[in-house]
Order: sequence, then structure tokens, then C-alpha cells
Amino acid sequence: MLHREQYSSASHSAAIIRYDEKLSDFQREQGMDTIGWTGRTIPRLRSAQSLAGRDRMREALANLGFALR
Repeated sequence: MLHREQYSSASHSAAIIRYDEKLSDFQREQGMDTIGWTGRTIPRLRSAQSLAGRDRMREALANLGFALR
């Protein structure tokens, strides 16, 4: 079975907004900075540099002898 994942931000925007609000409420209750999910996630995915080395994981595993497809 082959599945090609496709995502449409338009169909999920309302749910993302609600999740951001819930997370911000929780963060506020816990005395944390209220950044929300998108505020924390987008910078982590913005570029290869923001991946802090995770973009080189396949190469590192191959160098250790792990056969990856």
C-alpha cells in the first residue's frame, strides 16, 4: 500500500487556533511564557539550521552501519 501524505493548512486552521488557545491557557496557568504551539513549532521547522543537527541523522546512522531505505 502506498500513501502519499498531503496536508492542507486551510482545513486545519480552526483546529490549530483552538489548540494554540488551549496550550496558551495551560501555559498561563502554569506560570510559563505563553507562546502557544505554533509559536514553539514553527521556529523548530523553519530551516535545516533550526533542526539543530537532526537533519544529519540519516547520515550519522548510515556511518554507524544502519542500513536505511
